[in-house]
Amino acid sequence: MKVWIVCVLLCATFTLRTVTAAAIETGPEEEQVLQGKTTELAVDELINEVEDKEEAPKVNTAEVKSGICPHGWVKYGSRCFRLMRSSLSWISAEQQCAAEQARLASVQSLGDHKFLQSLLDMAGLSQAWIGAYNFQKWSLVRHVVVYFTGTWLWVDTARFYYSNWYSLSSVGSYPCALMNSNVGWSNTVCGSRYPYICSIDLNKC
Repeated sequence: MKVWIVCVLLCATFTLRTVTAAAIETGPEEEQVLQGKTTELAVDELINEVEDKEEAPKVNTAEVKSGICPHGWVKYGSRCFRLMRSSLSWISAEQQCAAEQARLASVQSLGDHKFLQSLLDMAGLSQAWIGAYNFQKWSLVRHVVVYFTGTWLWVDTARFYYSNWYSLSSVGSYPCALMNSNVGWSNTVCGSRYPYICSIDLNKC
């Protein structure tokens, strides 16, 4: 009886880590297969090895509309997330998310922040693009373009109520945001290349 209880507790402990690891993609066209593995070793294998070289399947719209996350994505709250390991510019990353009927992820709460950090931590990555960008306001004054302080927005149109900045450089030069694995967010040049996190809002499908 004691052995059975220990087995149940071990399975429960590793299940969350295993499911979350399924949301980490190793490349733009690489699919990860979970195959029922529930140990920490299996999670590490899932992150570090490509088990299926075929092109990742496109998002099943019918499943998403019924509230089911696509294969390889993980559900947190009312959204599905996937960490893409390939390094792209912020705009290219958003285009790749859009191709999967997703957007670069917004971070709407401390819970979201910690969850996305856990994806980065398990993947062994220190940073990834998120969907925040600084929209610069400008005006023409005496035939000279004058820029004013911009406004941070989420590309998925979520309201910008929550923020968790670790460092905030000049938004005029560094208008795109990064999630860091062990601290808050930072901003940098949008043309820099980083991994990225996509999300699908099940409520909008």
